[in-house]
Amino acid sequence: MIIAQSKLCKNIVEILEPIQLRQTKARMDSFILAQCSYFVEQSKIRYIMNEFFTALYANTKNNALPSEYDFYGKLIGDWDILWVENEGTEKERKVKGEWLFVRTLEGMAVQDLFIVPSRAEREINPQPDAEYGTTVRIYNPKTYNWDIYYGCASQAVRLEAKKEGNLLVQTEIFQGKLKWIFSNITEDSFRWERNVCDEEGIWKTKAVVYAKRRK
Repeated sequence: MIIAQSKLCKNIVEILEPIQLRQTKARMDSFILAQCSYFVEQSKIRYIMNEFFTALYANTKNNALPSEYDFYGKLIGDWDILWVENEGTEKERKVKGEWLFVRTLEGMAVQDLFIVPSRAEREINPQPDAEYGTTVRIYNPKTYNWDIYYGCASQAVRLEAKKEGNLLVQTEIFQGKLKWIFSNITEDSFRWERNVCDEEGIWKTKAVVYAKRRK
């Protein structure tokens, strides 16, 4: 009886082993195929992104952009910033951020990423009104000014930039009641402020950014 059972078990194993091997192989083939598909898709994404950034990015300014109108040239690079809201009041708020500038569009534009809190800071100090936006500044050879478009998840703003003495003033073009002003621009630092005109026609500074070039 025991011998007969042993033979039966052996026969069952001999039958099942090829089936299990085929099933295992099929599972492995499916896994490998899925992995290959994943890597192919990732390669496609990397290729598309590399093509996009290669076409977008510019190493230097365009010759059609005169040096005397290259207002944003000194800003190219990566900056650590401190956003200060309601400075000097009981409602003062300070948030660490980052501001990244590059030349784009064949060197006729300067584009940035404005990130407050910074990518590192938002992990430890998230803010309910955090911004992750981009500004495209395009030099207009017809007007000798800069056309500006800023957008993030909560707003879109259209501005125009002009030099006023040592100030780089960017004014919202539809109502003219918002100004973003760069000042004190050096190789290693700059100041930016957000000014708003109230109903009485009085300009007030709502926020200031202090920037230091990232080492």
